[in-house]
Amino acid sequence: MDIEALFARMAALEKEALASLTVTADAVPYFFHQQERYPYWVNRLGQIEVDADSEELDLYRVEIIGRLIIGQVTDGIVRGENEARLQAYIPTVIQWVNERELAQSVAYPTALDNLVRVRVTACRGYTEFAAGSTAQIGTEFTFVAEFEEPIEQAYL
Repeated sequence: MDIEALFARMAALEKEALASLTVTADAVPYFFHQQERYPYWVNRLGQIEVDADSEELDLYRVEIIGRLIIGQVTDGIVRGENEARLQAYIPTVIQWVNERELAQSVAYPTALDNLVRVRVTACRGYTEFAAGSTAQIGTEFTFVAEFEEPIEQAYL
């Protein structure tokens, strides 16, 4: 299971999803990042669950929390514009990712090894995030990637 490659692929999918709406967005495969140009994505690792299908196969469920930042609360935006943007972005991102369950994109045209699927399982809706002296506006998506990893029992 290559979590680093999964993060890179999710960032590519996030950018492509918004590009399908002719929105230029940046996306980074890590969380601690801030920039002045909006919108942009940051990503962090969520919960990892491990189960076993047999003695030879482990099943992993890896959560990636993708935070989409579309602006600051103090931006001079027309009333309701941020909400309208999120109402357009959210269903597009969900559909874009769920239609590419092997995390394939223009940047990554082949499937990720041992990945069964990746799907959006939740979205927080309109959210304000603390960011220094000014709050940011956006939302968070929960992406869940399922992996099947072969294992060999070591008997000493």
